[in-house]
Order: sequence, then C-alpha cells, then structure tokens
Amino acid sequence: MHRRIIASFVGLFCMGLASVAQAESQYERGLYAGIGLELLRADIRGSDGGNDFNVTSRPLELIGRVGYHFLPWLAVEGFGGIGIHDDPNDGNIDNAETVRNGETELNYHVGAAIKPQYAIVFKETTQMTAYVVGGYSMYDLEGEARNLNNGSVQVDFSRDDNDFYYGAGI
Repeated sequence: MHRRIIASFVGLFCMGLASVAQAESQYERGLYAGIGLELLRADIRGSDGGNDFNVTSRPLELIGRVGYHFLPWLAVEGFGGIGIHDDPNDGNIDNAETVRNGETELNYHVGAAIKPQYAIVFKETTQMTAYVVGGYSMYDLEGEARNLNNGSVQVDFSRDDNDFYYGAGI
C-alpha cells in the first residue's frame, strides 16, 4: 500500500514565553527560549485496504523553542514539540464517504529555521516584531478515520516525514 502524506504544518496560534523574550532582546544579540501551544494542520492523502482517503487533521501541540539573535534583524531557532490533544479528522474516503470522526495523534515535531525580523515601535513603549520564517521540520503522526454514516469503512495511517516550511507573523 502506498501512503502519501502532504503535510503543511502551519503555526496558527502560538502563545508563551518566546514572544516576550523576543520583545525584550530584539535590539541585542542573545539567546531566547520559550514554550507555548501551536495548532497545526496536516492534509493527509493515501490508500488503505483499497480505500483512497483524503483527511485534514488539526492536532494541538505543546512546543518549546530556543533561538539566538545574531543581528537585530536576524535570528536562528530550533523547536521540538509533542501532541497534547488528539484531533478528530474531517475529509472523505473513496470520494463518497464523509469523514467526521477518527483521530490523529502527533507523536513528535522537531525542526530548525532562520527568522528575519523587523521591530515596529509605537511611541517608544509599545513594540511588535514582524517576521518571516523558513526552515525544515520532521514529524511523526498516526491515526484513523471512519465514515460518518455507520463507521463501517475505516482507514489507518502512520507516517514520519520531513519537509520545508515557511510562514510570517507579528
């Protein structure tokens, strides 16, 4: 069986100490670290037992980040995380059966990135950092998906993979 996972992990929501550490050290070189939560998205396509499937999962991850500011406008960071909430899937099986149940478990997610950034200062007291990020990550996820009607059609998937990623934020 050939399984193919097209995953685009996008940090939709990240909170924690990393943003505080960045705001305090954006004009000097130095180390920063933090922890937070990240909501990821994985688009998973494959085949299991002759059933083609296409599901989308959104697991919640506890993530730790460590970075270093080389210049006021450039940082390099690494991260590692584990899934803390198994996400129900949605999508379809064999282009006809709608998936609204099942679970995806994120076992781990690690990576490294380069992060150009620009400090935005308002009235010398309020400041934000606009940034873009690009890097490489590795992950391992597994799960199952069942059809909405009666759960009679089920597909299982398990994959560890790696890929480039990118993003932007404030």
